[in-house]
Amino acid sequence: TDGTEVALVVFSDVQPSGKPFIYDLNTVDDQTREEMVAAIDTMEFKGQTCIGCGLDRALNWNGGLKDTVGGVIILITDGVQKCSTNDGCFSIGDMTDEVVERQVRVVTI
Repeated sequence: TDGTEVALVVFSDVQPSGKPFIYDLNTVDDQTREEMVAAIDTMEFKGQTCIGCGLDRALNWNGGLKDTVGGVIILITDGVQKCSTNDGCFSIGDMTDEVVERQVRVVTI
């Protein structure tokens, strides 16, 4: 919807292979909608799924909900938690308290 603020973050493994935000938080309009579609078209899938890492990046990294209260994260995942290492591999459970404390809704697809 026009006027909604949206950012796009990709997540795979514990350490991001590049900049996690493929599109920083911005207000949706005709131009930004096209930019977001172009950003999605450049996504590469790396075979890991650190779901909690994705939530952490959306909540705490520059380009997303850092330093805010409220908001919505639409989480698109295959639902299988998979990291190349346990060190730094955040699960959904690891992030639940912060999500609740920050009053952020997480909608999963």
